Amino acid sequence: MVAPLPAELLKSITQGQLVVFAGSGASAPTGRPTWQSLMENLVEIASKEGLPVVTSEGLRELMRLSKDIAHVKLVPQIIWSSLRRVFGHNGEGIYFECVRQALANEQAAPASSYHRLLLDLHPYCVLTTNYDPCFETASGERGGDWKEMILRELSPEWESDGLLKDVIYHIHGSQTDGKERTMVLSLKDYGDLYRKDPQASLFLRQAFSTSNVLFFGASMNDEEILAEFYENMGEGPHWALVPKNSKEAALFRAMGVHAVDYEFEAASKTNKWRANHFGAEQVLSHWATSANSVLKQVKKGVA
Repeated sequence: MVAPLPAELLKSITQGQLVVFAGSGASAPTGRPTWQSLMENLVEIASKEGLPVVTSEGLRELMRLSKDIAHVKLVPQIIWSSLRRVFGHNGEGIYFECVRQALANEQAAPASSYHRLLLDLHPYCVLTTNYDPCFETASGERGGDWKEMILRELSPEWESDGLLKDVIYHIHGSQTDGKERTMVLSLKDYGDLYRKDPQASLFLRQAFSTSNVLFFGASMNDEEILAEFYENMGEGPHWALVPKNSKEAALFRAMGVHAVDYEFEAASKTNKWRANHFGAEQVLSHWATSANSVLKQVKKGVA
């Protein structure tokens, strides 16, 4: 049975108070660049440039193992930090140019059904840790005009304006061409953003304390952003759409978030994530249909 649209979530939608937080699970089915593929592309490009990227046996071992332990986020962060250190000796410009080339080697990331359905819930705005422009693409497909904003590039005026409507806030930067320097990849990048950037901390504090948040695609690897949320969450209510009996479901419930379960499906050899999480699409589709039906009635003055 598909989980019904929670009454309080519907209320937040109709009152324009819903903020969507989208983690990597929202973009996983699109074939977007992963940490692993970006690292491999970067190493390949660096080798062509004649740079000694893999400088130690320990790093070479991490690169070999990273496919199996990529869910431990510290590992790719260490690899990115090591790569950036090597590139840094040859100039920051070379590092970011190679990052740009590594991204260019990836297939363009289209919007997934998750991006479209999440926008069909009519959120006030979207917060995402993903680099890709999939939400912007989904908006454009529908004739919308949602804007990209990058946390590191917010002007000082944002504090007086508050969260803006129809904006995709990219917390960890953007892979849009020319924006590579905004991407949060290495240990230093994460440390600078979450521990040294007062504007970023203030933004997240205000966003989480004043909004009703729906989490989708978040995982145990999002510890920094989830810690910010837990420390600053407002009265809510807040929701998370999560796999049934998952670690994420237990985590969100412990945080006081309403975890809505969806059923797993059998794994597929061709697309494991998509097959396992197809139930999420069913729930989002049902919620979007329900919400739009009510919104039409409200517009007509019936509800």
